[in-house]
Amino acid sequence: MASAKKTKDDHVSKIIALLDEESGERRTAAAIVLGVLALDEARVLDALRKATRERDDPRLRAAAAEAIGEIAPKSIVDDLKPLLEDTNKTVRERAKKVLASGKGVTEEDVATMLAGDDKQKSSAIAVLGAMGTKAAQGKIIDELPSASPAILDAARRALVPILEGLEPDDAARAVERLARIAESDLGENEDLAVTIAELIGVVKHEASATPLVKIAAAPLSDEARIRALELLRSIVQGRKTSERAYETLLGVIESERTPPAVIGPAADTLVHMGLPIALEPRVRKLATGERTPVRRFAIRALGGVDMAPAAKVLGEVVAKGDPTDRELALEAALTTPNGRTALTKVLAGMTDADKARQIANGLKTRATELMPPTLAFLEEAVIDADENVAPVIIDLLKQVGGESAGRVNETLFDRASKLKKRGQYGDAVELFRRIVRSKDDPEARFQLGVCELKTSRRVLSRGKKSDPCLTTFHRLLEARDFPLLSRLRQEPILGEEELYYLGFSMAEGDNAGQGLGGDILMAIAEGEKDTKLRRMAKNKLVTMGWLE
Repeated sequence: MASAKKTKDDHVSKIIALLDEESGERRTAAAIVLGVLALDEARVLDALRKATRERDDPRLRAAAAEAIGEIAPKSIVDDLKPLLEDTNKTVRERAKKVLASGKGVTEEDVATMLAGDDKQKSSAIAVLGAMGTKAAQGKIIDELPSASPAILDAARRALVPILEGLEPDDAARAVERLARIAESDLGENEDLAVTIAELIGVVKHEASATPLVKIAAAPLSDEARIRALELLRSIVQGRKTSERAYETLLGVIESERTPPAVIGPAADTLVHMGLPIALEPRVRKLATGERTPVRRFAIRALGGVDMAPAAKVLGEVVAKGDPTDRELALEAALTTPNGRTALTKVLAGMTDADKARQIANGLKTRATELMPPTLAFLEEAVIDADENVAPVIIDLLKQVGGESAGRVNETLFDRASKLKKRGQYGDAVELFRRIVRSKDDPEARFQLGVCELKTSRRVLSRGKKSDPCLTTFHRLLEARDFPLLSRLRQEPILGEEELYYLGFSMAEGDNAGQGLGGDILMAIAEGEKDTKLRRMAKNKLVTMGWLE
């Protein structure tokens, strides 16, 4: 008997020694054999425990885990718990399978461990996590409210793999259980709050939003609240959230007591949540507030609702906000019909040409979505728009309104002509100027020059002058087919004194202008009546060398 025992001991020792062989296949085979033998001996278990720590040999670690499971020692939980987080999936699954089998660990054992110290409780949670059943999941969750940081960490490691694989109905039930803890008074338990947030974030169910919002709004540390918001953002994207959750988070950014570090993440999270119509008035008030993150959240959010009040506020920001706010508000307003209508109204009232162009360029990108009433409004707006902005509106109409720009010019020309006829030359100048800025129209330019000449102080002097009418007629000389001289002579509202001023002033200019100036003076000098202006015209022509 003693000899047989010695022989057996020798065989076992040789098998144990094979665990240190260079050959990976021999090492794995030795672990398998020790599992078959299932000898609950210290030397065997010590060797197998050592094998579970062989970093470069996952096959050996997996085989050693299974062998320990066959032996089922009282230390099985502590032996295999590290393997539940092994870098190799096969090793993790093998350890999980062994512990989940219950071999060596009874329900009574788990209950006893849960009632023990943190080390025992941690082991029990690892076994429950390996089992992965609904009952096991429930027992772990029940431990959370009173758990220490170490146990919370163990629970998180055990629950995450379970929660990740839940079907929708089971996920909703898990979130409900976790939410009940979040809805209770978390007090100052930062670790519990973060653990609940992390676990709910893993589930990514639509029901997860409400408890995460609860944590984000709780009087916890900035870090805990920010983590809840980060997880909430990953859940709400593309999912509908409740009005209550939105309102709670809205209250966070409205509150003056909310730390600045939390305001930004909260605002960023709200951007991803659809704005409930009932809360639009509250968000609208924030669009012009002092706090930048809150203001910019509100601007983005208002772009998601097609409502006239929201669009009006966006228009005000486009008109008066800082550069970044203007850009965000313009982008937001362009997305809705009410927003685009509001932008056209802002454009019509602009006095800053650069800002006007920014709006017009944005509207051009939505050319096919501008409705006929909007285009009609723009056509009318040109009449009273700022002189620097009117050309911008006309250019926009050219791009998006088809024949609208032509109708605008016709309307402007007609109104300007009526003003000219009534002697309102200054007002007529404004309208004719808008036409020539948007279109090279010789007739409109001529009428502009005539009205400018009527409003000119007509001060005679040598050399070049800055009188607007002179610039206008110089430009008109470029239209070679336009009968400028004959039109000037036929223009009924121009008197001989005005023509003399124009001819004299043009004659003082460049070569092209001198030609027109000489022609005008010659027409006056050839008049039938011997007037002072006729004599002055002849004298000027003599000095020019046109007459002897």
